[in-house]
Amino acid sequence: MKYNATRLDGELKAAGLLIHGCDSGGGISWVSPPTPDQEAAARQVLAAHDPTPRPSRWQQHHDRIDSYGLPELRALLKEMLAERLPRQA
Repeated sequence: MKYNATRLDGELKAAGLLIHGCDSGGGISWVSPPTPDQEAAARQVLAAHDPTPRPSRWQQHHDRIDSYGLPELRALLKEMLAERLPRQA
């Protein structure tokens, strides 16, 4: 099975597993050798994994943008740029 490495990495870390990362083949780079319980938890995460990429914020709004007026577009752009740009002190 081919995995979405970015998504799988987040799922493994959300499960509390201490990993450096993973690859699209399901290989896991552990911080330290895993315990049997950690290996079992990782197998559960791998079995439940959905490799479908999540749409980006831009794609999520794409279908609705056609119906937006100028004020809504400005608000959306401001929100999306705030997520991408570093906050200034």
